[in-house]
Amino acid sequence: MTAGLIALVIVCFSGGPGAVTGTVNSEIFIQSDRPAAFVLVMMLRWFTAILLGLFFPFLITTLSSYTFILFACVCVLGSLYIFFVLPETKGKALLEISEEFKAITVCGKSFSEEQTTETKF
Repeated sequence: MTAGLIALVIVCFSGGPGAVTGTVNSEIFIQSDRPAAFVLVMMLRWFTAILLGLFFPFLITTLSSYTFILFACVCVLGSLYIFFVLPETKGKALLEISEEFKAITVCGKSFSEEQTTETKF
């Protein structure tokens, strides 16, 4: 039963939030920042996977089969974040997507104020 639930979590994660990482990463960052951002995001993703692998036996002994409810709650929270915070990008140009991501307010700070410098020849 537990092995089946583990396989189900892997399949659902790979088809859902696991696949979103690369897509959202390519839409959030401008072209010049994408390689560095992709490296950092994937390093963080692998680091959390390693931590999950290390702590999973302790979670199983502590929570038994209720461990999967913890994973389900994390997936629900991620889905709510994606649904309510991230803007829709279907059918929009890269510049429009970039402007929408800049308009997102995080901790009371908006990134839409751009600093421009003028040069005179």
